[in-house]
Order: sequence, then structure tokens, then C-alpha cells
Amino acid sequence: MSVRALLLSLSLSLPLLVMASGCSSAKPRPASLLASEDPAQLHADYAIFERRCSKCHALSRALESGFETDAKWVAYVTRMRRQPASGITVTDAEAILRYLHVRVRRQRDAKAEAEK
Repeated sequence: MSVRALLLSLSLSLPLLVMASGCSSAKPRPASLLASEDPAQLHADYAIFERRCSKCHALSRALESGFETDAKWVAYVTRMRRQPASGITVTDAEAILRYLHVRVRRQRDAKAEAEK
């Protein structure tokens, strides 16, 4: 096989391997996004959010999505759960959604307070 044919083969195969993995790349884990006064249940939910969602992308991708309704979050997390390499179970999705619900509510409250 010529070098050119080998390079062409690799260039065509790499995107398929990335797509099959379900993740574009592993991202480093960011510092915790929890406040120390958050309840223990939220810490457990955040741990699942961090572990599962940071496998494939930065946590900021979800947190900066602009989604403000639970329905949009359900659709988003369901789509991510269906990615082959996500490892997100139905139970994980429930925990992730609980964390995102609280997080978005806090962001919305902080934004409203800042606008006063």
C-alpha cells in the first residue's frame, strides 16, 4: 500500500472512530461547580453530572447552553444518554437533571437579582 493510500485510509477512518466512540475528545475535569453550602443530595447529583458529562465535553457546554426549561434539559440529557460512550444510565440522567434544575434556577435568580 502506498503512503498516499495509507494516509487517505487513515483520514477517512479517523472521523468514523471518533463518531463511534460517542465522544469528540476527553476534556480535563474542571474545579467543582458546587457551593459548600449545597445539600448532600446535590453533591451526589453533581458528582454524576461531572463524571458522565465531562467524559465527552467540557461541563461548560451544558451549563452555558442557555436552556431554561426542564423540558429542554430532558431532551438534551436524553440525547446525550443515547451516545454510545456516554455511560449515562436512566438513573444517572435523573440525577443530572436534578442538578441542572437547581443550577439553572440559581443562575436565573442571580441574574434577576443583578438586574434589580
